[in-house]
Amino acid sequence: MFSGGDKYSGTLAGASRGREQEAEASTDPMQALATMGCDDSLHVLVDAEDEHGNPVQVPAVISARIDADGGGIRWTQEEDEEAAVNAAMGASQMASMLHDTGRIRAFERAIEGAVARFRAAHGRGPVVLDIGAGTGLLSMLAARAGAAAVFACLSAGLDRSPPGPPAVRRAQRSPVAPRWLLLCGFAALVNGGWAARLVQEINSAAFTRNVGQQFATIGGKLYMDANNNDGLGNELWTLSPDGTLTMVADIYPGAESGNPEFMTEFNGKIYFSAKASELAGTELMALDLDTSVVSLAADICAGPCSSSPAHMVVLGSELFFSADDGQNGRELWAINATGHVSLVHEFDSTSGRGGKPEHLTVMNGTLYMSASTPEFGEELWAFDRQLGPRMVLDLRPGTDGSDFQFLVVFKDSLYFAVHTGRWGYYVYDGHNQTTLAPPVSSELTEFYVAAVHDNELYLLAIAENDPDEWYRVFRTNGTAVSVHAADLTEDQGNSIYRIFSFNGSLVVQYQPDGAEYDLAATTATAISPLMPQQGTMGSNPTAVCVHNGSVYFFANDGSSSQQFWMYNATSGATLIADSVTQAGTGASLASPLGMVSFDGQLLLSASSTEHGAELWAHESSGEFRLVQDIASGTTGSYCREFEVNGDTLYMACMCGDGQDCELWAYNSTLVWRAADVEPGATSSNPYSLVSYDGVLYFGATTSATGNEMFYLTDTGAQPTVEFNAGAAGTPFDSVLIHNGVFFFNNIEFNGGRYQMLAFMPGSEQLIAFDALFLPGTESVGNIKSLGDDLVFTASTPSTGTELWRMSPMGMSLVDDVIPGALVSLLELLSLRNGDAELVSLLELVSLRNGDAELVSLLELLSLRNGDAELVSLLELLSLRNGDAEQLLIGNAIASPHNDPEQLIDSISVSHISRNAK
Repeated sequence: MFSGGDKYSGTLAGASRGREQEAEASTDPMQALATMGCDDSLHVLVDAEDEHGNPVQVPAVISARIDADGGGIRWTQEEDEEAAVNAAMGASQMASMLHDTGRIRAFERAIEGAVARFRAAHGRGPVVLDIGAGTGLLSMLAARAGAAAVFACLSAGLDRSPPGPPAVRRAQRSPVAPRWLLLCGFAALVNGGWAARLVQEINSAAFTRNVGQQFATIGGKLYMDANNNDGLGNELWTLSPDGTLTMVADIYPGAESGNPEFMTEFNGKIYFSAKASELAGTELMALDLDTSVVSLAADICAGPCSSSPAHMVVLGSELFFSADDGQNGRELWAINATGHVSLVHEFDSTSGRGGKPEHLTVMNGTLYMSASTPEFGEELWAFDRQLGPRMVLDLRPGTDGSDFQFLVVFKDSLYFAVHTGRWGYYVYDGHNQTTLAPPVSSELTEFYVAAVHDNELYLLAIAENDPDEWYRVFRTNGTAVSVHAADLTEDQGNSIYRIFSFNGSLVVQYQPDGAEYDLAATTATAISPLMPQQGTMGSNPTAVCVHNGSVYFFANDGSSSQQFWMYNATSGATLIADSVTQAGTGASLASPLGMVSFDGQLLLSASSTEHGAELWAHESSGEFRLVQDIASGTTGSYCREFEVNGDTLYMACMCGDGQDCELWAYNSTLVWRAADVEPGATSSNPYSLVSYDGVLYFGATTSATGNEMFYLTDTGAQPTVEFNAGAAGTPFDSVLIHNGVFFFNNIEFNGGRYQMLAFMPGSEQLIAFDALFLPGTESVGNIKSLGDDLVFTASTPSTGTELWRMSPMGMSLVDDVIPGALVSLLELLSLRNGDAELVSLLELVSLRNGDAELVSLLELLSLRNGDAELVSLLELLSLRNGDAEQLLIGNAIASPHNDPEQLIDSISVSHISRNAK
């Protein structure tokens, strides 16, 4: 058979059946390729089933294709022989040309001559435009010959299949990098001129923050859990000695809290306990100090349960901690430098109970802790790898045990507070019998926490003779006890929670009257706030909706969190009502779940005492009328996830506790259930509703498919694409349809997690955009479409959470609203020699070792992640600002607004410099 023609050799590609059979027998694709040539295809028999489910073999056509993901050759089953011919043609065109050394040398000599003549005439290299660059070989030859810049343009493989109705199909197993965004680069796009601006400051009250109760001084910085009142919950922050606050990571993206605890440095990383998602629970996390990337170090209690690692401390080449794997209860665990996690010792083997080791502390090469056993109760234990675990003190004989409050090493001895029927403060040197530590043991009681600072021991405790029984900070050098920072403790009373050493001061975590937790540096008599005031509170706008040319939302100006506001360019922000009510009755509406503009109406999902959470329509001022009592009575239907498709509003309703949350619809007259996606009383929980080309798409969960993408038909809901077959499903946060392509946010697929994954209907190809993100990018969310670009929120180590865009150039910062040190991709490309010149990626990679050495084409195409992934074509462009040689190439992006699966097959060149060759 034949499989295609070779346009360069002029021969018919393909070979005899003998060669095909020889190649088919080879298990090495490269060996088969050498035998056949990559322009061959094979007729083979493949396993299948007949209409009765019996195994049969049927004829099929396979062809050799270049593997864009991993390099080399992969064998692909084609739909028919014509598809095999087209695939072979595409491969043969490039393969034979690259092997034609005579042809390459002729072109090389011609290009070298042309460049030399231009340089002689103009004193510099030419700007070269290579349209239809193919392999990029001629572009590389031009660059090697001394061209000032090379613009390489080619069509990159968009799916050309005709559009059709949605179809259920299995997606490919390995997402690839974006290769279809550009047909040709256009140099006119440098920056969008975008900037974020404050529309109006509704709440100008002084900003407050809420620091947690976990602190660790590492590398001169204070790591802590904190809530910055920015809607992100308690997350991981650092405080620098100069007072700069920086959020390190939004561990649990969105409003939920990651609640990082027990931060400890080990092996170039900071390990801590935190919750990153509902899928993993609270587990052992790690922050890489070199890359600032946070990752899951170990899912000790596999699945959504939490092992809640705690009390971390380093001993030798291991990090020890307590954790609960869901089977043995809380016991002693360790992770070594290779990342291997193991259960070290079970103190209590009673099923599920565990020995609950706490207060892990290292002294003189031995790990000390309190732990509980069935025989002794909670007592003091020691552990090292040579001697193993052993109980060192039985302070309260019998099974009741003691109650340890803290362990701290001070002056080569272990000090601890323990309750053995009454409070005691003890010292243990690791060898002799423990003793009560004077004078603290006789003067203080009810100890809470302790810290060592400046060669003194500080204790948060109550004095024996204090009639107010206030917790105060005391200090001792081992011979005397005195009150520390008396003004703080007397003024604030019972408000101190943590004490620790940082930046040369003893720092206290305290709660001033009527305020949230804060930090202060202390002296013997005074305090000073450690963190400077940073701005104002903000109004936390919610339920934002555009309706009739104005923006409606709920906000808090400092007096109420349920205020109803409107904003437009003419009037600015206007308070409509301090609260919203039911028309006619005046009953209050509370807890707005969302608003939507539909058919000239502003609709609100909110709760009333009489009807529960239902759908309401705006009448006037702050009054709303009931649209329909979907769940009759006071229960409420909790409608949410609104999406308008044609003349119908779709939403998820009956989504309260114990209800059957399914897809509902409203047409300005009636409300009805549009689809029972999971039949029966079990909820499918529809979410992320989006419309495209008259079809409603949404995420939902069924017992058969798990969490997948569905679309609505006249007969009900059908899966659009089955990413992970079976009930395991494919969890994702949200989906956006942009230029006919589905963009999934935070999707779990094939064992991996992708922050942005694209899927084109009618194709089986998945495209992973994570490779285009800047290093350390995380917490990607709120993806929206703006023209041909995507805009989204994301956090990077240098900017915190800001607004970003994804264009054909890659990821760039829209505006650093809270300034950080990171520059955008375009700025990074323009840092050559400190001028404002934007250089091409080709020029950047050719500056190795400070000379003009050129890298090979394969190296150029494998700059991302070390594989043969294609780079964005715009990154091959060079722009000379203000220079007449600037290229303006328009109409270069596939703009599938009307026909999303067709390519623009022509390139319009508006202007090309007279110097471009």
